[in-house]
Parts: sequence; C-alpha cells; structure tokens
Amino acid sequence: SRYRLSSVLWVDNCFLLASDLEQYSFMVSGLTSLLRDRFAWQWKPSSLEIILDKVVWPADTMTVNVYGSSLECKIRDSIEALGGILDAADPASRSFDTDWQKG
Repeated sequence: SRYRLSSVLWVDNCFLLASDLEQYSFMVSGLTSLLRDRFAWQWKPSSLEIILDKVVWPADTMTVNVYGSSLECKIRDSIEALGGILDAADPASRSFDTDWQKG
C-alpha cells in the first residue's frame, strides 16, 4: 500500500502538508481541537504561517475557522524553520542557499 506524508512534528514545531485548502482546514481544525481538549493548549498567534503553492490569495493573511473561533495565518513565500528554508518552489536549493549564506 502507498502512504502519504501529511504532518511532521519536531519538538515544538508542527508542519501540516495538505493537497488543498479544504484538507488543510480539516487538519488544522482536528489538531486544534485535540490539543485544546486533551492538553488545554492553544496556538501562539505570531507563529502561524502558511505557504500556498499554486493558490492565488487576495490578502497577506488567511483565516481558518475552528469550532467557533478563528486562526489567522500569515501567508509566506518561504518559511525559515529547523535551520533551513521551506519553500514550495524549490526547497532543496533554497535550503542549500540559506546554509551557504549563513556559513
């Protein structure tokens, strides 16, 4: 059988990988509910970022409704995380370029 990567958890970082905005909203809602209900955790608003690959969005933020509340995610072309750059266009070369520039 074939498996698809849908999320990556590393220490206090969580990356959700979705094929479309509907799937992303579903994943964010489910994870937010789980973290809230089990641990009384909530997202740090300043850390919410999203890369939209091949999606035109008319603003620099996107709001996701989660069971009566909303999360505002900053739309980015790339995100620096875990010592590299996540980029929808060419993740391998961006990460290499960032490491090269930092020395």
